[in-house]
Amino acid sequence: MAGSIGEVITTQNQEQTQDYVGEEEAAVHAMRLSLSYALPAVLNTAIFELGLLEIISKAAPAAADGHLSAAEITSHLPTKNPKGAFVLDRMLRLLSTFSVLSCKSRSLDDGSVERVYGLAPTGKFFVGDENGDAFVAIGFITRYRPTLKKW
Repeated sequence: MAGSIGEVITTQNQEQTQDYVGEEEAAVHAMRLSLSYALPAVLNTAIFELGLLEIISKAAPAAADGHLSAAEITSHLPTKNPKGAFVLDRMLRLLSTFSVLSCKSRSLDDGSVERVYGLAPTGKFFVGDENGDAFVAIGFITRYRPTLKKW
């Protein structure tokens, strides 16, 4: 049946999670995400507090498939939380649903499968350049607590 609710939801989900491959589309998507209120806490934690996107951008190219597991990313963090990889995987999955990261499956030697993450075109705009400046950092200033208190 054409136009059923299932088809509409599927179409909307496909449009929402599409890959932004063109540089201009990726830049606009990155700016929209930084200005949105849907995932600012995760973006703030991933980018500014933990430096996850920076870790992925530096360490993933050395990985065989250009992607890292949550456990591999956690190994680059200064803290050693035993549940860190589990919590981190949840954050990374959220970022991949908004095309900040790419996500795929990797088969392990024991036959199990793990999710691995790489930087998507949109995610590159959240990583600092050679000067440490990120294109979309301005969007986070609008939600910076001291700024909000003054308003």
